[in-house]
Amino acid sequence: MIKEKLRRENKFFVYENIDKPKNTISLSTALDRMINILDIPLAKQDIETIRKAIHIRNQMMHYEVDSSIIELQSNYSILFEFVTSFHYRFLGSELHDNIREELWEVEAELIKFFRSELLIYNAEEVHKNFPKDFLESKYIEEYEIIGIGYPRIRYGNEKYGELKLTFQNKCSECLVKIGEFHVPGCDVEQCPKCYGQAISCDCNYEIEDESIEVNI
Repeated sequence: MIKEKLRRENKFFVYENIDKPKNTISLSTALDRMINILDIPLAKQDIETIRKAIHIRNQMMHYEVDSSIIELQSNYSILFEFVTSFHYRFLGSELHDNIREELWEVEAELIKFFRSELLIYNAEEVHKNFPKDFLESKYIEEYEIIGIGYPRIRYGNEKYGELKLTFQNKCSECLVKIGEFHVPGCDVEQCPKCYGQAISCDCNYEIEDESIEVNI
């Protein structure tokens, strides 16, 4: 991604010799050019993270890794947080948009360990726990109310009597798309039993997945 940022500024910046473009530069050189030529506003923590990545890569290349699995997992999470932020800040789009859907759950698990509490997800600023809840909501197809299962109402299918609702492509509260289940606790979701507002009605909801908190 760092080389891509350099290439977008000038295609010759990614070569060791700009007069004879053949071999591309190392990550260390790419970092130096970002700082000294492009004057990219990288924070001290960003620079330390990149240098840590270089160090770990060199260890792996020379079969000299002496870190524990836990240490490597922690470092991977830190690196993933950096590349997520870098992609958005300097390449103009979300890294999430370039991750295959079958890997979104892995992404959400990594995001939980980010040091920053907030991040951009689906073009909105959300708490780091949101992606996990967002994905888990897709698998909750019904609410159990006093022992009876009621199929959940998907976003876009809500009907409140004579009130006509206008739906956007995404729910303004929980960001799900038309036809998807709301994230439990969203104040737009309609109760499938009484058809009132799910978070404020008197129905007693039970959700099997205890990892999801629902304020109803």
